[in-house]
Amino acid sequence: SYEINCILMLINSINTGVDRSYLNDLPGYVIKHTKLDLLELSRANDFAELMALLRGTKYHKPLVRVPLSEDGTVDYTECEVRLRTQYYTNLIAEAKKSFLGSQSDEVGRMVKADLDFRNMINAYRMKAFYGFTAEQIKKHQIKIPKVGKKLDTYYELESPEQMLEWLSKNVLQTEVTDDAAVELNIQREKFRKLGHRIYRSFNAPVVLYAFMELCEYETANITHIIEGIRYGIGPSYIENNILIC
Repeated sequence: SYEINCILMLINSINTGVDRSYLNDLPGYVIKHTKLDLLELSRANDFAELMALLRGTKYHKPLVRVPLSEDGTVDYTECEVRLRTQYYTNLIAEAKKSFLGSQSDEVGRMVKADLDFRNMINAYRMKAFYGFTAEQIKKHQIKIPKVGKKLDTYYELESPEQMLEWLSKNVLQTEVTDDAAVELNIQREKFRKLGHRIYRSFNAPVVLYAFMELCEYETANITHIIEGIRYGIGPSYIENNILIC
C-alpha cells in the first residue's frame, strides 16, 4: 500500500509538471521497507520513463495499459483504480492461500468491507464534485470478483443528496447531510467495525489485521493534530475530526 501511494504521488508529480515534488512528500522511513528503488523512480520525467523503471515489478503490468493523453499525461484515477484493484485482488488471494476455514473467510470479509468503504467515498466524490453518471462511477470503481455488487443501487442514485440518504440508512450509525461529514462518518464506521473485530474475533490473523488498520488511523490522528496546531485550528474542531474510541 505504501508503494502504491508513492507511485501515485510520482504520477501526480509528473502530470502536474512539478519537478521532484515527489521527493518532498516521500516518507523517509518507507525507503528501507520497500523493494522498489523509490529514489531511482524519482528520476522519471514522464510516464514512459516511469514505465521503464517499473519494468520487472508487479506494478508495470497494470499501469503500462493506461493510455497517454496528447499532452503526455495519464488519467490519475485510472492509474489508482488499476493499482488498488491489483492490491485488493492479491490481498484476498493471499488470505485464501495463507489461512484456512474461518480465518480465511473473516480476513476476506474485512478486506472486502474495506474495499466497499473506499468505493463509497470515491463514488460520492465523483457525483458531488464532478457530476459523474452512474456508468462513469462504475467504470472508476475498484472491482474484484464477487465484491461490490450491492453498491450498484448506490452508484445509480441521481444526486449527492440521495447518496447521503442511502449511506445514512444503510451504512452509518448517524444521519449525514453535508459533504464535509460524509467521508469522516464512513471512516468512523470502518473504525468502529475494526474495534469490534479486535474484541470479538477468535482468529489471530483477523485481530492482527484489524490492529494494523487501527494503527493507521492513530498515525493519521497524530498528523491531523499536528497540522491543526500548526495552522491555529481550535482544539474542539480537531477533536471532532479525528477518529477515537
